[in-house]
Amino acid sequence: PSPSPSPSPSPSLVPASSPTPPVPGSMVYPSTDVPTLVRYPASKKLVKNWDYFTELMGRSSSISSLTLAGLSISREQVVELATALYQNPRINLKKFEFVSIPLDEKCILAWAKTFKYCKFVHFDLSYCSLKGGMSKIFEALHKSAETLKTLKLNGNTFSTECIASFAEIWKHNNSLKHLELSSCFKNNQISMLPIFSGLMLTTCWSLVSLDLSNNFMSDESIQGLANFIQMSSTFSSLNLSWTNISGHQLALILGALQANNNISDFTLDLSNNKMTTDIALIIRESLKEGNHALGKLLLTGNHFGFEGLSAIISSLYEGDHRLKEVDCSDCTMDSTLIRGTSLAIDPQKEKLGENLAKLAQSNVPTLKVLNISVNNSAAKAWRLRKFLHPFLQEMAANHTIQELNISGHKIGHSGIVLLSQLIVVNDTLLSLDFDNNDLTITGLQMLENASAVSASQIVLASPVYDMEILYKQNNREGQEAYKLWSSLNVSLYSKRKKNKELDKKDKNEKRELAISKKKKKKKQNPPPRPSTTIPSLLPNSNPNPNPNPKPKPVSSSSSSWTPRMPSPELISSPRCVVPPGSESSPRGTRVESSSSTHDEHSAPLALPEDRKKKRKKGEEGIRSSREGTRSPREGTRSPRDEEDRDSRSSELESKRGKTSGKKEKKREEGARTPREDLNASPRPQRPLLPSRSIHEFDSVPLSSSSPPPSPLHSHALSRRGAGIALSLSRNTPREAQEKEDKRDTTEKSRDTRENEDTQNVEIKEEKEISGDLKEKKGKKDTKRKEKENKENKENKENKENKENKENKENKENKE
Repeated sequence: PSPSPSPSPSPSLVPASSPTPPVPGSMVYPSTDVPTLVRYPASKKLVKNWDYFTELMGRSSSISSLTLAGLSISREQVVELATALYQNPRINLKKFEFVSIPLDEKCILAWAKTFKYCKFVHFDLSYCSLKGGMSKIFEALHKSAETLKTLKLNGNTFSTECIASFAEIWKHNNSLKHLELSSCFKNNQISMLPIFSGLMLTTCWSLVSLDLSNNFMSDESIQGLANFIQMSSTFSSLNLSWTNISGHQLALILGALQANNNISDFTLDLSNNKMTTDIALIIRESLKEGNHALGKLLLTGNHFGFEGLSAIISSLYEGDHRLKEVDCSDCTMDSTLIRGTSLAIDPQKEKLGENLAKLAQSNVPTLKVLNISVNNSAAKAWRLRKFLHPFLQEMAANHTIQELNISGHKIGHSGIVLLSQLIVVNDTLLSLDFDNNDLTITGLQMLENASAVSASQIVLASPVYDMEILYKQNNREGQEAYKLWSSLNVSLYSKRKKNKELDKKDKNEKRELAISKKKKKKKQNPPPRPSTTIPSLLPNSNPNPNPNPKPKPVSSSSSSWTPRMPSPELISSPRCVVPPGSESSPRGTRVESSSSTHDEHSAPLALPEDRKKKRKKGEEGIRSSREGTRSPREGTRSPRDEEDRDSRSSELESKRGKTSGKKEKKREEGARTPREDLNASPRPQRPLLPSRSIHEFDSVPLSSSSPPPSPLHSHALSRRGAGIALSLSRNTPREAQEKEDKRDTTEKSRDTRENEDTQNVEIKEEKEISGDLKEKKGKKDTKRKEKENKENKENKENKENKENKENKENKENKE
């Protein structure tokens, strides 16, 4: 339909040459190029106080975005605003929108001065009737070329000079993502090749969307666009609506998309191009060959006819593609057919219905949205009517399509029965639009019953056209239809709300369970505590050591250091010597633990001066390791002291290894040590007796000044004892064993008490957690019940109010 030359009250712009509005959200174009201005009440206040507004712009330092659209401003006022912004050195604009305000050469010069000192991210000068001054604005935008991300220049005519200056911007830009140039190239002599060649330099790795709608597309410009598509790796949407693109040009673009493997989920808009069945066959071939780049295909308002549309739909279930959304609305019209030949079209309608039914049977995994609607103003011949019924029957078993639009096909009462069955059976369908399909009151009742029975969360679009027809035919039927539709919407809304609440509850319960499990794991596996035991300096000679000893807990309250029992290897070693005259020795003589076989670590009897020094150092290291493990503040050993102790023990072991190596060399040579001379006779091996307590052991001073025992004395002891190791305490072996048994029992009782305490604590905490969960659930249930009661009360009140109003109206009508 051709547009009217007078301005419309809505704020939308329609060019005089184009048949329908190409730019959404803009204003109406009359026959001239300058747009007519729609005056809003808010804009009047701003125009009255324009001087105050310009002063604020000259003083402010925090404004970063400025949007002015559809204002009835004179060109002098525009120049005042531009000069105020130019004189303000503190302002830094990043977003600038100046839409549908005509600009003069003076205005362009004034704005060009301010644009030189700004780094824009979003720049919009659409529908400002710019012709010759565009080159100066592009020269001023060189500074913001590095930061510019969106550029909108819709409705401004480009000249050859403007294109040259526009192409130079992209030599320094790597960040542009959105570019809109709709209705800028209406002249047949100007081509867009330099623009695409400039974009291929840097922005082919950043551009995401490009709008070229309502332009004249020559073969050269289409070739440049195809080359750009092949090079780009981030391009995802292209708008070529209202361009009257030919079949050869479309084949070039589809081939470029198929050749590029880096692009996916690409949206291609080819609406309102008056395409015929020949171009529909080209689209079918590209989809069958396997065009994996396309994700959204918009074909609204083309003249494919039933043959072309059936060919496209057959390629949807036969071809290898990844389309998610297909819009074929208002595509059944064929301009080649003559009016009054509706009977000749019936076989084509049958074929289209069969292809749609096959598409529903095939369950294409990627396809989610399908639109095959027809405009309300279309002729009767372009509607499917009963031929759409097999598609609705097969849609009941489909589990891939989520959004469906079949409005305008006049399916009748039998088709609405099939729709009600679809709503009951199908669970995947989320939205359905079925307006202008001869809906009646009985059909509405069937839909209400179906929505009450089904478990799906479907959203039904309101059948406005059918409701208006019912109201015009009979007022009572129209009122009943409105009541039924409102109750149906309320039931569907309440069902969706309950499902959302249930989903939230499930998520919260899962989170609480995960948190409780983490807490239990932390209690069962606590972090390792620092060990307080003294490691044995001698190698482990125990034949059956305990592989998994139980770590004893450290009491933080005890301030005094409690020593532990050393290993029997350390006490039975020759380093644990009692000096003569001490209280622990029975006769004041020096006693040394002897064994039948002497290891490498046992000290010799007659030591030279070098070895005496080494022995003194070793004994001093043992003392320092004992004294260093006692922390002055808490009585427990710190991790730093343990590291020092480990380093000292490693040094002692390394020294002993050196001395043992020297001994082995001497033995290989044949020389004997004084120890081997004395202990040449074989001795029987017997088990060692238990040693004395740790307190008595600590009381013994390990001094290096005590004289070593004489060889004769040690020889006599070995003859008498015959290999029996003398105990370092006055206790008998039975008493020592009894003491050890008592110690074991006390340790076991401590372990059992600690385990019982930990178990009791865990049980208490679990009870507390379960109690908290029950309280939370109880609170949530009470809140839910209160909400439901409130809703029920409100519904009752609304119903009562409606009934009262209806009664009053009926009384008035009767009167």
